[in-house]
Amino acid sequence: MSHDIKILLFSDPHYSTNSLIEEEKWFPPVCSILPNFLAKKFLQFWDKMTQGAFIKMLNKAKRETYDLAIGLGDYTPGANESGMITDKSIGQFNSFKRILDQMISCHKILVWGDHDAGYRFEVSKKTGVKIGTEQGGMSDLSAENAGKLLGSPFYDFEMGPAKFFHISTNLIKNVDENDSNYLQILKKNQVWYLDSCLERSITNLNFVLLHDPTALTPESEIRKVLDKHKKKITAIIHGHLHAEFARKLTMLSPVYRDLCQNFKTVLVPASWGMMGIGAGYKVLEIDRNEYFKIIKHKS
Repeated sequence: MSHDIKILLFSDPHYSTNSLIEEEKWFPPVCSILPNFLAKKFLQFWDKMTQGAFIKMLNKAKRETYDLAIGLGDYTPGANESGMITDKSIGQFNSFKRILDQMISCHKILVWGDHDAGYRFEVSKKTGVKIGTEQGGMSDLSAENAGKLLGSPFYDFEMGPAKFFHISTNLIKNVDENDSNYLQILKKNQVWYLDSCLERSITNLNFVLLHDPTALTPESEIRKVLDKHKKKITAIIHGHLHAEFARKLTMLSPVYRDLCQNFKTVLVPASWGMMGIGAGYKVLEIDRNEYFKIIKHKS
């Protein structure tokens, strides 16, 4: 197939710098069970691995030229689970973006990920687990900062015969009636946006871009919209699961298994994979006759 459009797909760099014990939360809690000097060594190792894996991935990817690069979320650790709300977390993002722009010259679209905008991680039925000095979860500040640094949480664009829709899974799984009016309105607007855009789309190639596919529970409003327009959706392209073996394990989850049974789902791997296993990126090629293929690359 001769392609007319070539798109780089990458996800979950978790690009971290100068990680500190008092800021970090691990599950299992690695830092809390290690002596102080070993915990520091572990975090130095983590920083080195995330930075090195991201640069290695870009070094291989830049051998080709692209019309567009799409990130599927979790670009840095953010402020633990609270999004990019601190000077340090914003500085980490700026470092990540500077390297990305230096090595990949085309336009970029950055989908919101968990760490980018904040999320709640449930442990022993507790939400908003205290991490360092922050509480996990989205806030008006984390959403506003994500908007400034990444762009809109939901957005659509066309390239050749294809149409793309990206949405924020943070808004799906981390915003409820207890959150601010601002976040609740964003969540409702995202549902309306996706429904109206898919309704109007007349192309045969419609790709939905998002970070965490496990947010698409059958009862969620977004999943109902996807089901409504199922025949129009070519594929759901996502990150979050880091590696193909982790994707297969996640098939044991009723939510993800049901999603995969009803839609074509495409995992974009993390640049470091899952703890070094399965690292890589993907390339989407589309031609003017509406044929497409997605090519896997190891990094």
